Amino acid sequence: MAWSKRKIERTIRKLTKACDAYYNTSEPIMTDAEFDELYHAAKAEAPDHEFFTGIGAAPADNALAKVKHAIQMTSLTNAFTKDDMKKFVSRSDAGLIA
Repeated sequence: MAWSKRKIERTIRKLTKACDAYYNTSEPIMTDAEFDELYHAAKAEAPDHEFFTGIGAAPADNALAKVKHAIQMTSLTNAFTKDDMKKFVSRSDAGLIA
């Protein structure tokens, strides 16, 4: 059964709050697994929603300055299984992750 617009917007608000708490405070409001589950469920219902075009959260007013890392910081890109991790490491070792 498809989600109502109200449920989609309510879920997006919850995800937005979770992003802000994760990136801008030291007090996350849900686990990474809970976030991923909710994120993927919402994206399946509303893949074109603007929330899914960005990463992270808007910087807090007291955000630290950006720095350039000596070694590139890569993402696990939602690696959920051992096979996902093996693929990530293989792509990383091959220089395919930029």
